[in-house]
Amino acid sequence: MSQRVSDPRVTAALEAAVSTGEVGVQVTAYLGDELIVDDWVGTTDATDLARPVDGDTLFSIFSVTKVVTATALHLQVQRGRLAYDQPVAQVWPEFGQAGKEGITIADVLAHRSGAPVIAEGITVEQLIDWTWMTEMIARQEPVARPDTINAYSPFAFGWVIGELVRRTDPSSRSFADFVRDEVLAPVGMDAFHLGVPQDQLSRVASLTGEEPPVPIPGSLVARSSPAHLPLGPSLFNSQAIRTAVLPSFGGISTSRSVARLLATYARGGLIDGEPFLSPETIEYCRTPRPADVDETYGVVMPVGKGALWLVAPAISASGPITTGI
Repeated sequence: MSQRVSDPRVTAALEAAVSTGEVGVQVTAYLGDELIVDDWVGTTDATDLARPVDGDTLFSIFSVTKVVTATALHLQVQRGRLAYDQPVAQVWPEFGQAGKEGITIADVLAHRSGAPVIAEGITVEQLIDWTWMTEMIARQEPVARPDTINAYSPFAFGWVIGELVRRTDPSSRSFADFVRDEVLAPVGMDAFHLGVPQDQLSRVASLTGEEPPVPIPGSLVARSSPAHLPLGPSLFNSQAIRTAVLPSFGGISTSRSVARLLATYARGGLIDGEPFLSPETIEYCRTPRPADVDETYGVVMPVGKGALWLVAPAISASGPITTGI
């Protein structure tokens, strides 16, 4: 079992969260290279108090998964296998149909592709089928010209980025294998999964609480994130979802593994003092996209050009810290 790193202020906050209705929580924080908090509280299942959360409990992390997916692409750019200003269709010709030939990798990363929508009526079986999903996304028509509107892509984003990575991998690995070898292993994310192995399913905490609000039928958010596949307990407590490779929202992890990656961005791309992400990559990720209202969700979302959310005040001359969206 992992060694707990506590701070009385954080412990008090965790206990307060449980006292007001939270079931189980993990929290991890780094200050520079130092792990300053790695703590937890509660149970992994609201109906089974005999299953306490510990440092190795796995949680669904939803769209924080996009940070891992985007990191895989940034590595391919660093290696000269992709370029941010490159049209997606140059690497993935089938994507260039239905008016999407002008969409660049930069447009997709910044959620400005104009093509956030996915097909109606997708089943769980189709959702977990990589080939079906990428072929469907390639056929979809955009809703706007590229780089003209902010329109967050809850579902399609991960498969576009993942397919670009997969198609430019000299070793022809699956996207999940590429992520395991090139992101998770170097960063030390030994408890992050894109598809939880069968023998690790007992470590996954059950989600509880209400389902997300049902979007207005026909709205951009409804067309981009189907109401019948809610990002909530009814879907994410299923074994089919927990064991699937879902590159936009399907990551399942400890907070420690997620913090390892986000701390790498915060430290300017360094892992234990060694370079992993280049200064150019970090600067690109620190650069915000246009601050217009996001047409998918109807609010301003502080998304960076590199697909991470810019949320913290600047701590250096190079700009704000990046974190996940």
